[in-house]
Amino acid sequence: MNQMLKLTAEQSIADKDDALEQLTDALKADLRYAENTVNFDDDKLKLIGWSGNQTPTALAPPGQTRQLEAPKQGDGWVFLDLPAPRRGRGEKIKRP
Repeated sequence: MNQMLKLTAEQSIADKDDALEQLTDALKADLRYAENTVNFDDDKLKLIGWSGNQTPTALAPPGQTRQLEAPKQGDGWVFLDLPAPRRGRGEKIKRP
């Protein structure tokens, strides 16, 4: 019984993933069509809640690594140990 539930759940997840991929592809095609139709005119694209390509911005370089250790190593391999960053999990990275 448990095995049957597991197989049903796995199949449901696979079906959901396939449907999501198809939806994503369709949305990308629709947006590309809209961009081409209005020749990437941002004012017209904003009418559907979209805009053309943005100018890329440079990200700030990461900070210096602290407390990086190599407690184990051998021929052709090394194990590196690095503590979690100070800012903690879940905090958004601030972009310039």
